[in-house]
Amino acid sequence: MPARSPPDRGCSPGRCRSARYAGSSTATCYPNPAKGPDEETIEGSSFEVRLRGTGASEGYPGGFAVEATVRGDRDPGYGSTCRMLGESAVCLARGEVESPHDGGVLTPASGIGLPLIDRLEGTGVSFEVETVEGGD
Repeated sequence: MPARSPPDRGCSPGRCRSARYAGSSTATCYPNPAKGPDEETIEGSSFEVRLRGTGASEGYPGGFAVEATVRGDRDPGYGSTCRMLGESAVCLARGEVESPHDGGVLTPASGIGLPLIDRLEGTGVSFEVETVEGGD
């Protein structure tokens, strides 16, 4: 079977990656460099992410769930990400780390802990966490 061209998704040459799966073709397009949102869009954007994790422990024989909501007052890809990176760096530079982990490959949240949350809440990123019994 000859390879097919990916569907036209408005990509410029060299900015489209395609893959064949069981005889069909899919394509992922990437924006051209320096073609992100304008400053007005970044400033006027916000985000909200809701997360849910479940587990079990002796204190919760029926299981439990942790529900979290993270909100930011800027675009998540441009405005809030740079704040998260910057505040993570400040925590590390100042030794503001409260983590039970002492090595390995860690996310900023697991490697820094609550000091990072405290710093981020001062920059327009907020966190709400609730533990719910019966996590099923």
